[in-house]
Amino acid sequence: AALVLFQLKWALLSDLDMGYATDSLGYDRSAWNNPGSLDIEAWAYHDLYDDETAGVEGLGIDDEMWDCHVNHYFGYWWEDIDYYGYAPYFSALGWGADSWEDGEHPDTEDLYWDELTPQQQAAATQICYHKDLWDEIPIPKWGD
Repeated sequence: AALVLFQLKWALLSDLDMGYATDSLGYDRSAWNNPGSLDIEAWAYHDLYDDETAGVEGLGIDDEMWDCHVNHYFGYWWEDIDYYGYAPYFSALGWGADSWEDGEHPDTEDLYWDELTPQQQAAATQICYHKDLWDEIPIPKWGD
């Protein structure tokens, strides 16, 4: 249910969910409908403050859902990426330990989904991206 929640446009959220999103996490309509636009999304779940984790949990989102579907593991150190087995996916997208720690984005970061190879699309899917999310399409336009 929570995964579906993060795919809903703002207008379809319940008042309670809007409250958690606004009060605990700092979302508004624009930030919610444009994933990746809010600074908190760059933080791994374990780095969130208590009131933020309370908001995330209030939305029914657990640590694994947050880290994959919202943060896409970008809040992790490379050694954690490697430890948890995500390194092959990031490597397929052009990341390595040095570029990760230095913040040097690989060329794939500037490509649209359809410009990625099938292997890169498969890797991106493993870190919870899909075409519309990768292409930074606002949620209300997903599936158009």
